[in-house]
Amino acid sequence: MVLFGGFKNDGERCNETYLFHFGDHRWEKITSPSKELPNPRAGHSAVVSGDDMYIFGGKDSEVRMDDFWKLNLKTYEWTRILSPDQPSTRCGHNA
Repeated sequence: MVLFGGFKNDGERCNETYLFHFGDHRWEKITSPSKELPNPRAGHSAVVSGDDMYIFGGKDSEVRMDDFWKLNLKTYEWTRILSPDQPSTRCGHNA
């Protein structure tokens, strides 16, 4: 299972990524080698397809987002995906 972002205990939004290993019930915090990472957020959607996880939108403390990112689950590198036809800003949606 992959966990990205959300609210921490103090209410602060984060951009941390964790893997949960079901076999030994263990969480692993992922450190990405990428120079650019998605901003901290909550209320985004996330979908896994093959070896990649995609996230879209969400909200920081004040602003709704419309950015689209891919996380390679083998290398843990983030890539921002740019598209001229992407949906408008949103949070609290499902995918």
